[in-house]
Amino acid sequence: MNTSMLALLGFATWTLLLLGAIAAMRTTLTVTGRKRANSFLP
Repeated sequence: MNTSMLALLGFATWTLLLLGAIAAMRTTLTVTGRKRANSFLP
């Protein structure tokens, strides 16, 4: 695997981890009732 492909794979992995963390945080806040589902700002 060349360096460019490894960098692209790392970037894609990091992006998916961040998206998963944001989704988990929003889900937790919504399910526990601390924030309404439609109150998140873009």
